[in-house]
Amino acid sequence: MYFNLPNFGVLQRFFAAKKLCLTLLFFIPFIGYGQESFASFQEFLEYGLPKNSIQKQSEIKLEELSQQQNIAKLGIVDATGNLLSASALANTEIPVSFLPSEIIGGAPGTFTPIETTQKYNANIGTYIDIKLLNLNGWRQYKLISKQIDLQKNRQEILLEETKENMATAYYNVLLVKQRLTEYQKSLETAKQIEGLVQNRYNAGLIRLQELNSAKINLLKIEQELQQINLLYAQQVNQLKNISNIENEVSLAFLEIPTENVDFTQPVIKGNTLYQQESMLENQLQNLELKANQSLFYPTVSFVFSNNFQLNDQRLDLLGGSWFPSSYFGLKASLPIPSYKILQQKSTLVHQQKISQEQNLQTQNSQSLRAEYLALEWKKSLTKIESLKKIVALEELSYQKNYNLYKEGLISLDELLLSFDKLQKASAEESMAILEHKLHSTQIRLFNLEY
Repeated sequence: MYFNLPNFGVLQRFFAAKKLCLTLLFFIPFIGYGQESFASFQEFLEYGLPKNSIQKQSEIKLEELSQQQNIAKLGIVDATGNLLSASALANTEIPVSFLPSEIIGGAPGTFTPIETTQKYNANIGTYIDIKLLNLNGWRQYKLISKQIDLQKNRQEILLEETKENMATAYYNVLLVKQRLTEYQKSLETAKQIEGLVQNRYNAGLIRLQELNSAKINLLKIEQELQQINLLYAQQVNQLKNISNIENEVSLAFLEIPTENVDFTQPVIKGNTLYQQESMLENQLQNLELKANQSLFYPTVSFVFSNNFQLNDQRLDLLGGSWFPSSYFGLKASLPIPSYKILQQKSTLVHQQKISQEQNLQTQNSQSLRAEYLALEWKKSLTKIESLKKIVALEELSYQKNYNLYKEGLISLDELLLSFDKLQKASAEESMAILEHKLHSTQIRLFNLEY
């Protein structure tokens, strides 16, 4: 008996193709998600803002109002009625009338019952009522137009608030990133100190307790570095959440926080969006009040009616006799003010007064906001200037103490204390620089420059 030996070349190609397919299947879920890099807040804003759900929701609301505006055009003429109405009725109990019998030759003083209604009745007709004079319809149309203007303004305000939230989250990420960089440098310095202490211990110049202190200092830096790495991941996730960025997308921030710091004092031009919102709200309430008042005004309509009626003792829609009737003309009506309309008018009048007070408050708050941003910018600038000097002095102090400890002239505690002071001063300087950048960005956002 003979067996056919397998073709090993074919098998190799089969398993290679199978391996390739499995590899592709593994990577398919990751296709479409890469790394996005940003060298500035401007670049991040251009990437993240279109993804934000607030902007999409505002666009949907504007689309809804636009459709309502088109529908409101029909409300100007407010056409009512029926293009076609039809009915077919069967009188099961026909009313009876009584006539004096003498009219039909009967005895005087007696009455004869007669039926004056046919058993079957059918109607087909058209009725149209079109408003020619309808002030309320015009004002409702203007009302929706003003609502669209207000919604556009609020969309701009929401976008500006979203930009500011994104800016705060963005600079929080940069702050933690800078702390990572500083702690990595501190880790190298702590290793350098630990190595120096180890050499002095090996030489029998110090006790084991001093070596342990250096090792503990190194472990503290390593532990803090791990915590900062976790904090960095949290801040990036928060930024993604605010910007509605997919979790699978990796973000890289190329901007070096302590570089390209602009110390030129910005000019605060002012933000008129909130004043515009208050003004539009006031105008909207005026239109609502006028629309309410127009409910008391008369309306004039063009009316048209055309009917065909069939009355018969048997229901014969095709062979029966249909009697036409029609008319057209003008109709004027003056409504009676209802309780709800009067109550609504009273509410609108008081809302208008409240809106005027809120408008004044908004103007004042925006003025205070501009002053606050200017003061915060100046405060961060003076803080940076003083901290730069402090960091420079702490660096000199640390280098001096390092050399003194190397020569055995000071204790390790004094060296570690100098190291801690340098760490804190550097961290405060970085925080002040990033606060300054954030305030500069907030001023640009306030000026609507982004």
